[in-house]
Amino acid sequence: MASTAIGRHVQFRHIAFLTDLESGSEVPLHYAAALAQWYGARLVLAHAYEPEPPLIVPPEPVPDWTGGPTPRQQAEEKGRSLISGLQATEREMVEGVVLTVPNVANLLHDLEARHPDLLVVATHARHGLRKLLSGSVTEEVFRRSPWPVLVLPPAHLHEQHAPHFHRVLYATDLSQVSTTALLYAAGIAEDHAAEFVTLYVDSQSSSGFSFDRIIDLKKLEDWLHEHRHDFTGAMEAGEKLVRFGEPAVEITAAARELEADLIVLGARGAGALSSFASHLIGGTAYGVACSASCPVLIVPYQA
Repeated sequence: MASTAIGRHVQFRHIAFLTDLESGSEVPLHYAAALAQWYGARLVLAHAYEPEPPLIVPPEPVPDWTGGPTPRQQAEEKGRSLISGLQATEREMVEGVVLTVPNVANLLHDLEARHPDLLVVATHARHGLRKLLSGSVTEEVFRRSPWPVLVLPPAHLHEQHAPHFHRVLYATDLSQVSTTALLYAAGIAEDHAAEFVTLYVDSQSSSGFSFDRIIDLKKLEDWLHEHRHDFTGAMEAGEKLVRFGEPAVEITAAARELEADLIVLGARGAGALSSFASHLIGGTAYGVACSASCPVLIVPYQA
C-alpha cells in the first residue's frame, strides 16, 4: 500500500466515496481509488439503501415465496462487485463499505467513525447534480457534511482517471467563509505544481468599468496578502482575476475559458449559524457544482 506522502501541504488520509452502486459507478470509483493512492489514503464506499417495507402477517398462513436476497444483501453484493473491478493496487486502498438505510444522521455517524477528511460524489451523465440532489439522501449529506466535498462531473471522468491537476481555479467572495478553501486551493496547487488562479466575482456591480475593476483587483490582492499563510509562492505567482455578475455563472465560465481542471470554493460549515444548506443548496457552491465541467471541491468553513 502506498504510504502517505511526506511534505504535502494538503493531506487526505481517509476518503469516503458516496455511491448508488448502480451502473456508471465504476469510473468514478476508479478515480476515487486513484485519488486515495496518490494521497496514501484509505478509501471507504458509502451507500444508503432502501429497506424492505414492514411485513404484514396475514391471519392465515401463506406460502413463503420470498427467499431472495434482502436490500442490504443486494447492496453488499453490488459493493463487492464494484470493488472487485478495481486494479489490485487500488483494491489495497479500500477498507470496506458503509451501508445504512436512507437516514443521513446514521450515514454521517457511520462515516464519522471512519474519520474521513474528504467526501467524493460523482454525478451521472443522465441527470447531473440537480437530479442527484432532488429528493435523495445525497442532498442532505451535502447540507450537513462537515468535510470537504469533491464533486466529479461525468465529462471530466471520461477524459482521465489520474487525479492530477494542472490549473486550479480558486473562487472567493473575500469573506471569512473563503479562508479555509484558500488553504486547500493553494496547497493543492503547490502539491501538484499547478497554475493557481484566483477569481473574485463582484455581484454588486455589473458595470465592469476600468475603475471598478482596478478597485476590486486591489481588494482581492489585499485580501490574499492578509490570508497568505505559507502559500506565498502559489498566491503571488498566480493570476488574479475580477469579474462582474452572478458568481456561479462567472465562476463556471472562467473555469471553461481557463481550462481549469479543479475549482475550489468555500461554503458555510454545518456548525455555523447560517447552515450549510442555506449556503450550498440554492447558493453559489451548488450552482457551480451543478454546471462545472471539471471537479469542484467545496470546502466548509470551520470557525
